[in-house]
Amino acid sequence: MTDRDGSYRLALSAPNAIAISASADGYLPQRAARPVQLTAEQATAEVDVALTPGGAELSGHVTDVLGGVVARAQVRLVHGVGFEEHATFALTDEDGAFRIWSAPGMVTLLASAEGYAAARLETVAPSRGLNVALTPGGSIRGQVLRARDREPVPGVLVRARSTTNPTDREDVFAT
Repeated sequence: MTDRDGSYRLALSAPNAIAISASADGYLPQRAARPVQLTAEQATAEVDVALTPGGAELSGHVTDVLGGVVARAQVRLVHGVGFEEHATFALTDEDGAFRIWSAPGMVTLLASAEGYAAARLETVAPSRGLNVALTPGGSIRGQVLRARDREPVPGVLVRARSTTNPTDREDVFAT
């Protein structure tokens, strides 16, 4: 979250290329002009993001399949093609409510929370009164290691994908 003057600071654990994006109520989400490449010698970089007023609001709730609210669920909105492009995030409040802004058009909402299987909802922006229902599920933990010496590999994007529906897009992801 930005401070009153719009400033922010992100703490990063390892040097690598970072794409910076920002979104706020009443604005079109925006990415910085180019990714930032931090190195071990360069611990800090300045990156400004300019937001344009407008956009389309999507709002609703994340619930479990029995109708209970899911607080602190992550809602990821993807506009267009590709999970890495034009993604926006929101967290649900204590009542499971979320509000997120996008460019108008077809979007995908992906919701996830600890202890639940991820869920997807295809919809059109703008939309209100949406409900994304999560099913209680398990979790997978692990470690990504370099094959030759079993050393940890940081900053790797790990995805889970259904094997029963090979045309399905990824539902679960973590870094």
